[in-house]
Amino acid sequence: MELIRRNARTLAVFFALSTAVLSALSRLGGLKSVKNTIWAEDAVIFFSQSIENGLHSLIIPYAGYLHTYNRIVAIISLLFPIGATPFIYFSGWLISSLVLIYAITRVSGSTILASSIAASVAFTLPSNGEIFYSLTNSQWLTGAALAILLTCPGKIARIKLDIPIIALASFSGPFAILITPIMILRIIALRDVRENAFAYSSISAGAITNLIILLCSSRISGQHASASLYDWERAIRIFLTFNYQSKILALASILFFITLAIKVVTEREKQARTQGLLLITSAILIYISSAAQFSPPTVITPTINGGLYFFIP
Repeated sequence: MELIRRNARTLAVFFALSTAVLSALSRLGGLKSVKNTIWAEDAVIFFSQSIENGLHSLIIPYAGYLHTYNRIVAIISLLFPIGATPFIYFSGWLISSLVLIYAITRVSGSTILASSIAASVAFTLPSNGEIFYSLTNSQWLTGAALAILLTCPGKIARIKLDIPIIALASFSGPFAILITPIMILRIIALRDVRENAFAYSSISAGAITNLIILLCSSRISGQHASASLYDWERAIRIFLTFNYQSKILALASILFFITLAIKVVTEREKQARTQGLLLITSAILIYISSAAQFSPPTVITPTINGGLYFFIP
């Protein structure tokens, strides 16, 4: 019992990751279904460009950003027979999901049972989004992990495993750009630049690099924001109430935010500042998410196909 008590956090992470793997495979339908998980840009972008450009594909932007993690997995797949490609890509997605579970477990300090239950629920909830199973959308999971680690008090990169996670997530998709305001607020609140020099440097480098690529791309040209105030009001209501479908769920969401606000006010000063950072993080991510859209490509609106990449870890 003493051995378990001393290694409770490690065991919690292990059991959470194991539960996540089993839950993901059970939802997919077993290993035989892995061959059907090639989706979105997996083939037309990452696979084809890895063959055509090799290592050079690592620095080829797509849709306005670098996708370093996705590119690395695609290049690794070239070392195996083509029939293994779906399994390599699925493994890449699975690793990104395990990174997210690891980040949540590390930050929350949950028990072994709670971590396993949370991991199972996260991967068995109904969803019609695209973030599951495809290598293309693994960036959403590594990006979420990066945001969660950034809100962790103390040293962000505590173990060697955190270093590649932070580095790859910073250069995969727009997430380093999105969480830069959170990083700045954290630095102001905690004054821990020296302690977290690597994490802050990696996020800053990823944000600057991808911002330059984005500004030089055609992704943001010709777009305009929706002029309908109803669209924005509806989007805010959907996000804050977790897309409620009944009065009971709406009431539950209200109680959630009231409870969280009370906790922030009553906690000790240092813990309150951490909770405050979490609230600010949520507010900024909600604002940015409200501008995300899938179609039509010339209008930024918060309510068109907003559930495509919607995921609550």
